[in-house]
Amino acid sequence: MMDLLILFAVAMAVSAVGWKYFVYFFSLGYGYGIAALAVTMGVMYHANMSVPTIAMLVLLFIFGIRLGTYLLVRERKAVGYRNILYGEGHSDKKPAGVMIIDHTRVFDGYEGKGIARQLVMAAVDFARANSRKIIPVCSYAQAVLTRTDEYKDVLV
Repeated sequence: MMDLLILFAVAMAVSAVGWKYFVYFFSLGYGYGIAALAVTMGVMYHANMSVPTIAMLVLLFIFGIRLGTYLLVRERKAVGYRNILYGEGHSDKKPAGVMIIDHTRVFDGYEGKGIARQLVMAAVDFARANSRKIIPVCSYAQAVLTRTDEYKDVLV
């Protein structure tokens, strides 16, 4: 039980760093949190690890670092994120009640069937039901949500 509490504490500590700026939660808090847990498990269980376990922890660490770095670079370089998070009139910290729609993806063969619109409408329904606001970074979501005044209540 104590081992789980230690892992939980490490996960919370690394994730808390990500809350300094909202956008970093997804990169620092999530990606690097995975890497931190791999290191913590390696330290905690180093005496009883087999070669496959070590390999798994190394791969988990590499995955966490690559994921965190990818997300951090994407979030920092994407024009939409920069405009929203650092543009005029925007705070560099966002409240927890904000949802960012950064991409809508429909698998090949399903295009033109209204599925992307259904995804955006599901996000709108969720935002309304949970008193949240939406930042549509995705060009499709932005077009759908700003075309009429129907969705002004959920837009930041």
